[in-house]
Amino acid sequence: MVETFKKRRSERLETAIMITRSSLEIITARPPEKKSPGIWLSQAEKCINKCEEYRKEGKIDQSWKCLNMASRLLIFGMDKDELDAQIKVFKSEIDKSEKIKKWRKDAILSLLDGVEYEHDIEKKRKWLFEARFVRDSTLDDDYYKIGLNEDISTVLFILSIIIPIIIIVLGFSPWFPNLIAPPDSNGMMLLLVALFGILGGTFSALLSLTFTSRLRIPSQLNHYLLTLLRVSISGSSAIVIYAFLVSGLLSFGPTTVGQVFAISFAAGFSERLVVRAAGLFEGDKKDEKKEESK
Repeated sequence: MVETFKKRRSERLETAIMITRSSLEIITARPPEKKSPGIWLSQAEKCINKCEEYRKEGKIDQSWKCLNMASRLLIFGMDKDELDAQIKVFKSEIDKSEKIKKWRKDAILSLLDGVEYEHDIEKKRKWLFEARFVRDSTLDDDYYKIGLNEDISTVLFILSIIIPIIIIVLGFSPWFPNLIAPPDSNGMMLLLVALFGILGGTFSALLSLTFTSRLRIPSQLNHYLLTLLRVSISGSSAIVIYAFLVSGLLSFGPTTVGQVFAISFAAGFSERLVVRAAGLFEGDKKDEKKEESK
């Protein structure tokens, strides 16, 4: 599934590169008197070549950034009629867009305000270039977020498949505990407790991905780091809760193996259970000190 998603992204990018390269070839094929001189041409070709190089290496985010830059550079090769058409379409797109934040939209429309009445073609090109840059920075951020989501989703997807398979395989082992029996303190039990904890942490992380797209990139990076950290310690959290259960410091009444697994999953899913258990233990210690001081 992940590879299919990557393939579709790469195919879409390949098509966009082909269209941009074709647009560049059309502009460069014009008669000399209709061509716009400048460094933009060599830079556009360089960006397109780099874009294709990044795509082949699987660096989709970097490739899109280069493609957006190449597309903006083509503005300097447009004639007056092409510029006027581009400005008209672009202003309409921005004005009706719901994906672009208000401050970006205001900045773009401010740059393009009255530009259609400007007679200096170079000024038109520069203003449209800057307006496109503001818009493309949003797209660059979006593609970067997609890449982040892809990386973290791949890790969580693999864990969500592997952990249940390991538990099922262990279920055929003669040492697998009876789910309705009281829990034993042995290696198999500790392993299963940790696995259910990691499974709970993985499910919690998957659910948390639903709102991360609304975060800014620094906040999103921080969230992903914390998410991976939570998953990495979820097995330890489950073992800690199991230790509290075995010691009697935490009690849910008569406990079976199945209930221990459910509690382990909950401990991995939310760290609040571990914090609450530790708080109860700390509260008991404070009460003992108060009794001793009397």
